[in-house]
Amino acid sequence: MKLAAVLAALGITMLIYNVPHLWRDDGSASGYGHGVFFGILLVFGAVWRVFGQRSE
Repeated sequence: MKLAAVLAALGITMLIYNVPHLWRDDGSASGYGHGVFFGILLVFGAVWRVFGQRSE
């Protein structure tokens, strides 16, 4: 459960930092998409761990 909490906290932090920087003022894409992608993966992994442990 501790690992899931760490994964979720890291993923949420990555999303909070990276999502506002996805697009520049002129509407073009920036290089922050990878951070958002990995943030979503970390949050999904944490949820997966929590529900996976609950079913055992």
